Amino acid sequence: MNYGLMNLMRSIKRRRTIDKKCMKKHSDNKHIALKAGIGYTIGSLLIKGFSMLTAPIFNRLMGMGDVGAYSNFISWESIVAVVVTLNLYSTINVAKVDHDKSMSEYVSSIVALGTIITALFYIVVCFFIDDITKYTSIPHYAIHLMFICLLFAPAVDIYINQLKVEFDYTKTIIISFISFSIPTIGGIALCLSLQDKLKARIYGTYVLKIAIFLSIFIFLLKKGKRINLQYWKYALPIALPLVIHYLATNVLHSADRVMITKMCGTEDNAIYSVGYTSGQIVNVLRNSIEGAWTPWVYLKIKNGEYSSIKKYGRYYIAFFMLICMCFGLFAPEIVLFMGGKAYKNSIYVIPPVIMAYAFSAIYGLYAGIELYYKKQNVFVYITTFTAILNVVLNKLLIPLHGYIAAAYTTLVCLAISCLLHFLNTKKLKKDGLYDNFFNAIVLAGMLIFSFVLSISYRLMWVRVLVGVIIGACVCLCIINKAKLKNIIKDILENKND
Repeated sequence: MNYGLMNLMRSIKRRRTIDKKCMKKHSDNKHIALKAGIGYTIGSLLIKGFSMLTAPIFNRLMGMGDVGAYSNFISWESIVAVVVTLNLYSTINVAKVDHDKSMSEYVSSIVALGTIITALFYIVVCFFIDDITKYTSIPHYAIHLMFICLLFAPAVDIYINQLKVEFDYTKTIIISFISFSIPTIGGIALCLSLQDKLKARIYGTYVLKIAIFLSIFIFLLKKGKRINLQYWKYALPIALPLVIHYLATNVLHSADRVMITKMCGTEDNAIYSVGYTSGQIVNVLRNSIEGAWTPWVYLKIKNGEYSSIKKYGRYYIAFFMLICMCFGLFAPEIVLFMGGKAYKNSIYVIPPVIMAYAFSAIYGLYAGIELYYKKQNVFVYITTFTAILNVVLNKLLIPLHGYIAAAYTTLVCLAISCLLHFLNTKKLKKDGLYDNFFNAIVLAGMLIFSFVLSISYRLMWVRVLVGVIIGACVCLCIINKAKLKNIIKDILENKND
């Protein structure tokens, strides 16, 4: 009897030891995930912040025509990159699950694949480079530098995504920051030294980019040791269907600058680009907030706590719209910082851009639901439709109303995208997770606000009145700061469960 009791006690003790180890492991995993999440957010804000701080330097060093020409160049690059590299980095998350023990070999294999595909496209481009230069308004040397850079760019994107799935946020931040900051500093240095500012920025930026990307490319090939063709067969079926979605997304956000350059010239594109880039500050903040919001929503859906999603969803949207309103109020000062007096007309681009991101914030809610229930196939159709519509509207309206039309066509397309995502969640009978009436009222209010905002830049008393209203909203938030603090705390704590 005593012997049996002793065995039972030992068994209980052993079970407790195992449970403690499991709890510790779970706690450690949560701690690592939390640190990684915070690290990625800080890293993203650091890079975006650096970009925003260096943009005013370039805008003052370069002439308006050169700023517009460079904006046209990087817009084309973002579109071309999707096609020639196939965005193979998008396969890393799935590969981490299926090929965890051979990730180095997998990475080296798809890095080589990305470079080979880009090289084939580059050969074709070389045969038609004169026609391409005429159509895109990009000089020969810039096209060559773009493609040489894209030969090795997949290595960086793939490696960064590998580090992310391994929660190695320190290396992720370091490599991301080095890849962006050193070429940017090189561009500034060469702009200070040469007369041809466009050539100086492109050479200064892209030669250093190529050097960094090539180093990472060689490192990954050496680390993987061999190229396994089976991994090519694995990666291509995953990557190819997503190319259309990524391409449509890039066209939606880049075609306007390409078309403005073609129809209105580089100077108009420069004015539009400074306004559009200024408005993107709001989107950087939205992405950071959404990074915490979406995992929290998924947890609440899993636990069946639907009322919390609807309740806190109102606060989330109201808070983001308040950020948009504050940003819009100070648009003239932000544009003055970003480009100087030469770009003062850029302020009229900001209201429709802010409104477009307001619609993005709302459709992000519904898109998150679609992703949770694995109904993301509709994304390709919605993005492709809105991208084509954007190009058609730009073609019709830019010749009539100039560059400002592009901002409003983007707004219209993102509004339609928002409606289509909402209708899809309604079809799935999941639209009740959010307060749709509240969202509609907020968007209607923001449309009126964006109209008043455009007027306020011309009439100071209107701007003062808008400032008083926004100030009252901010005071209301301060009065209820304890409640808001608890909401944010609840979201952040639940995100990491």
